[in-house]
Amino acid sequence: MEIDLNIKYRAAFSINEQTQESRQYMDRVLNFAQNVVKKVLYEHKFKQIGRLPRFFLSTDMVPIKKYDLEMWPGYTTSVKALHDGIFLNVDCATKFIDSRSILDLIIDLQKDRYSKQDIHEHFVPKSQDEKRLVVITKYNSRIYQIDDIKFDMSPKTHVFTWNYFDPITKTLSQQKTDMARYMNMKYGISIHQRDLDQPLLVVHELDQNIYLIPSLCNQASLSKSFTSDSRKMKDLQDYKLSNPEQRYNRINTLIERFQHSEVLDGWGLKIEPNFAQVRAKQLPDANIVDKQKGTLNWSNYENRGVLHAQPIELKKETWALVYANRDYDSANNLVEMMTKASRGFGIRVEQPQYVEIQRNDNKQQYIDAITADIDPGYTQLVVVVLGNKVLKPQIKALLDKMGVPSQFILSDTLFKKGKALGVFSNLLKQMNAKLKRDLYNMSLPNLRKTMIVGTDIVNTGGKSLLGLCASMTQEISQYYTKMAVHDLPSRESSTKERLSKDQKETIVTEKRCEIVCIFIREALQNYQAKNKGPLPDQIVIYRDGIGGPTLQEKLKNYEIQRVLEVIQSFQQGYNPMVIYCFVDRNVSHRLFYKANGDVMNPSPGTVLDSALVENQGDQTYDFFMIPHKATVATAQPVHFKVVYNTSSMNKEQFEMSTYHLCYNYVNFTGPIKVPSPCMYAKKIADYSAENKVQPNSKLAFNLHFL
Repeated sequence: MEIDLNIKYRAAFSINEQTQESRQYMDRVLNFAQNVVKKVLYEHKFKQIGRLPRFFLSTDMVPIKKYDLEMWPGYTTSVKALHDGIFLNVDCATKFIDSRSILDLIIDLQKDRYSKQDIHEHFVPKSQDEKRLVVITKYNSRIYQIDDIKFDMSPKTHVFTWNYFDPITKTLSQQKTDMARYMNMKYGISIHQRDLDQPLLVVHELDQNIYLIPSLCNQASLSKSFTSDSRKMKDLQDYKLSNPEQRYNRINTLIERFQHSEVLDGWGLKIEPNFAQVRAKQLPDANIVDKQKGTLNWSNYENRGVLHAQPIELKKETWALVYANRDYDSANNLVEMMTKASRGFGIRVEQPQYVEIQRNDNKQQYIDAITADIDPGYTQLVVVVLGNKVLKPQIKALLDKMGVPSQFILSDTLFKKGKALGVFSNLLKQMNAKLKRDLYNMSLPNLRKTMIVGTDIVNTGGKSLLGLCASMTQEISQYYTKMAVHDLPSRESSTKERLSKDQKETIVTEKRCEIVCIFIREALQNYQAKNKGPLPDQIVIYRDGIGGPTLQEKLKNYEIQRVLEVIQSFQQGYNPMVIYCFVDRNVSHRLFYKANGDVMNPSPGTVLDSALVENQGDQTYDFFMIPHKATVATAQPVHFKVVYNTSSMNKEQFEMSTYHLCYNYVNFTGPIKVPSPCMYAKKIADYSAENKVQPNSKLAFNLHFL
């Protein structure tokens, strides 16, 4: 077979000295480099699993017999053009695969007397909120999400025509065979006689169906029942990389393999054998402002050396305690320990309204008692002692509908940790926040008269839940939160044709932009009301959960201008300073700190804003930050990208402000991975997804979802 190949000269340019004209070709250069890296991995017998650049070596597979699982260690790779050149980014990956075939799982269900309909619902649930079966094929390691199971079809009855390439005669011919013969001719796989009547799995892809044989497929992801079992998930941690040095050494092993590659030699390319050495900055811890003691270091609050800025008063019978009679002693202990813990915060705890039911495992008894005995006009907060956490969603939804903030604790927790003061201290902190009172006030000198907006997204069941949060006070300690939902595009309703990726992303960008614009207007209205007139001089918007590079580019080009129009049209002459910052927690970068030969995690407050970044402009720039303390495995930096900026803050001031906002999350003592409004946005979206509720707007100023 002869193929004519035409090569056309386009441009010649230096990677280190690019012009505006040459930048248009960088995507092609990076795509070429990524393909070369992929060929090198194939050269070393790695297999790509799924569509993402994740590569695994089956010979390194580790069996986990206790749970019928296999652990496949591997790598993720990406090639990026950064400030200091083109870099290969490598990180470690771990995939857990069920060692049993899908046919084994079907037979087990049949032994448990599942009907065909039950088996179908188990693997392909009708509810969009439930995840469908995802499988990996044994013969080519491809991953598919299953859309149907056909019990009236089998490998011996499904006949189709396909193109067969004869490796001996080098000829192509059409063959009409059943699936069993196809697998033998194509992959050399024989299906046992007893398995020829097994059903077929169906995947709807584009305008055709793909049929898979269950005995040749394995479950490619852990089941929901497995991931919800904390004991099992803890056991799996032993099979993952537990410290930075292990990860560092394993990445180094791959880089060493890259030094012996015929593919790279053929292209005249070389991959630098050493890790990139970069200089980072270490930011100081946050400070808090205490009315009596002035400005204090964060450690004073961490060590309980400071009273709450606005301690709550749980006055007699203005809060309620709902419990079962078997938990009577635990309920009394709860009030006693809350009273003891409250002294360190300046909180006042008086006796609650006691609401007793008969059983702590009966959801309806909780609902009936709350409906009958709780007066939303009088009761400020309800604490519920539960026998089982599965009871929480509907009880929580009822209290939210009533407009009453609530706090839940398991009776088992009270039994096991009934004297652990820390449990009740955390309980009081959440209650303090839910009643719109400040725990502490941060020292944020560059954020005076500023409104901070945070967003995050949860996708579930064909819908996208957009959590939004905006600060309402000068101290950035009170918040307005909201959750909005939109459908994710799949097909055009008129033509039923599949949308392209670009069309889907355009629809998503427009829908989310509309939601954000409405929220910004509401946030400004509430800020003005809360502060009795003044509007913020500065607005900082942290957009977390956006998606990949193409979605980010669409948002940048479409949303920012529309949000600016909403802000500037809010009031005549209003034109505040605005910073738009994209937040990405899911970067594959890893930063290691090496000292005296030891490889460690960088400390909280580590910032990298040169060399490996994309942009080092004065007004628009990006940086990587490790705000949190990584106690397990390797610290993962967060990527902050300032894409629009009219603020007077310089880069160093914005980095410092961003880091210190990570301390402002009341549900954790210390810095978290993102600024607090982003986390509150994530929590309200998670809350809505888990409980299948639309949050009550009456509680929009209470952090009721914590």
